[in-house]
Amino acid sequence: FNWKSAYGLVVDGRERMRQRDQEGALISYRAALETDPTYLPALAGAAELHIRKLDYDSAFLFTKRGLAIDAYDPETNYLYGLVQRHRGRPFDAKDGFGIASRSVTYRTAALVQLAEMAIEDNQWADAAEYALRASQTDAANIPSLQLLAVLARQAGDTASAVAHLRRIDALDPLSHFVRF
Repeated sequence: FNWKSAYGLVVDGRERMRQRDQEGALISYRAALETDPTYLPALAGAAELHIRKLDYDSAFLFTKRGLAIDAYDPETNYLYGLVQRHRGRPFDAKDGFGIASRSVTYRTAALVQLAEMAIEDNQWADAAEYALRASQTDAANIPSLQLLAVLARQAGDTASAVAHLRRIDALDPLSHFVRF
């Protein structure tokens, strides 16, 4: 196995991320990008690390480069959505999450992000639709169930809110959300 290839360096970067060695992972991703500046997994990995460091401007540059290569890459679009949401650009964030939601891997997370953004915009029906779709995609997704409980409570539907809280409690008996 060639650990010095772009793929080998990305594998090393991912393993370092699993071991919580973010600086080492970033070094591996940058080395991969020196080998191949258009390697999408390295661009996405570097963007994710910059998001974790709250360095949204650098993350934006990596996601922008990734989207210039493949505008429909789900991972890059999800990361782009996160970056744009934190940069205060909701329309661009929704764009990224919308494309990411087409992928099975990022569908639930992207739909939860879209539901949260709809709540921020007081678009209750859209928020409920996104949260419901997220919970249907992954029945054990606690953030989507929490959003559904909040939306039911906001709509005055106590029975539905309690039902969602019971589902959360069954999945996570130590949930502070349910307790409070």
